[in-house]
Amino acid sequence: MNYLMITLRDKRKFLTNTKHLNQLVEFAKTFGANISIVTTECKNLLSLDKLAEDICDTNSKPNEFTCEIVQSIPVSQSKTNIVFKKIINALRRHRHVDTEEIVSLYKKKGIDEKNIYSQITRAKKHITKIGMTLKKLGRTKFTAI
Repeated sequence: MNYLMITLRDKRKFLTNTKHLNQLVEFAKTFGANISIVTTECKNLLSLDKLAEDICDTNSKPNEFTCEIVQSIPVSQSKTNIVFKKIINALRRHRHVDTEEIVSLYKKKGIDEKNIYSQITRAKKHITKIGMTLKKLGRTKFTAI
């Protein structure tokens, strides 16, 4: 029988039903996971809720199973991840970031404004988490020091 196998960057593998493919594609794009359709005898399939719990629990050991890959599902990097990386790179170089410029630039590229602001917030949190300080330069501009 065919199932979905999600392989995370830390090499943990999880099995779930193929009907969950649409819900998992965005997850794979955002977190760099690989999705494959596999054939296996293992019957320990995870529901979406249990899959989310097990993925978040980095101490959990997923069930070991053998499988044969039928098809790899290509997932390109999320456009919103590109926004995040651009902001992080600018702040690491101590350049200023203007949120209005970012929003107008990426809205033209088809990214939802809500997602852009979410990535800006994520980048700000990441910068403070790695020990840099954010300095506000104006209403919409900031930099890291």
